[in-house]
Amino acid sequence: MYIAQGLFEVAEDKLKKAISLEPHNDLIKLAYAEFYHHIGEFEKALDLYLDLIECGLNADINVYDRLATCYSHIGEFEKALEQFDLSEKYFGKLNTDQLFNKGFLAFEVNEQDISNHKELFKEVIKKLSSYSVNFIVDQFSGKFMSFNDIKRLGFDEVKIDRNIIKDIDIDPVKLNEVKEMCNDAKDAQIKISVIGIEKKEQIGLLKDIDNIEFMQGYYFYKPLEVDEFISLVKTFNLKIPLN
Repeated sequence: MYIAQGLFEVAEDKLKKAISLEPHNDLIKLAYAEFYHHIGEFEKALDLYLDLIECGLNADINVYDRLATCYSHIGEFEKALEQFDLSEKYFGKLNTDQLFNKGFLAFEVNEQDISNHKELFKEVIKKLSSYSVNFIVDQFSGKFMSFNDIKRLGFDEVKIDRNIIKDIDIDPVKLNEVKEMCNDAKDAQIKISVIGIEKKEQIGLLKDIDNIEFMQGYYFYKPLEVDEFISLVKTFNLKIPLN
């Protein structure tokens, strides 16, 4: 009732009180997990769902589907796909609309383009947020927008521009710039990815920096044709629905 009315703080307070009174009640834990899932606190929801499965939860709800959604939103896509397999096994195959709503779709927009149309992007993100679509700022340099701007508009992640990354193994100033960006992003609760990785030495330096979620670049793979990509995915034994 409180959630439907948008009274999220009241709902959370009621759930906290309930679970303090009955900490081993699986139905209360499930309600708590569903609450966090609904408001987008996927890491918190994930911990509760995993605990419920370990305790042998017996409920009509498709917990595997919930786990898949949580994993996909925190960037652990391989684990998400494993949970989709279990969901299909026990609850039947998901349709296209259901898959669309699980956080696997992301739009990437250049930082400069966003800065020129801030209010437009804010409105678009607001309209699509209910579909669990992720929005990523591409080629981010910090010249046009701050992390607080990005957060305010509703973006989930930024990709640091390759021109900043390319010399971090030979230029300490560039490396410090990346570290400062990652710290600022962490404070604003924005995920960080880096693009333009071309050397092993760059990976070693970036691994030591907190808050970097993903790395991308020619060191790993060059752009692939669709058939090549599917073949590569099969090599790693991942199952991706193609229709």
